[in-house]
Amino acid sequence: MIRESLDHLLAMAQRYRSEGSRRQAMEIYWMLSEDHSETMQAQAAQDKLLELAHIYERDGSRHQARAVYERLL
Repeated sequence: MIRESLDHLLAMAQRYRSEGSRRQAMEIYWMLSEDHSETMQAQAAQDKLLELAHIYERDGSRHQARAVYERLL
């Protein structure tokens, strides 16, 4: 049951991201990453956060990219 809920949350975050709602996606990714750190969904969320940090950096939002990189440490 927990795994299924985590899968749904990850899918929801991915939908938010694909719809252009980065902030909402990031909130879910962070929750998965930090509150469920030992799960496969947390690893997937961290991968997505790293992708978003790369996008922020590429788009010139270095301060946002840095904040994500530092929090992932």
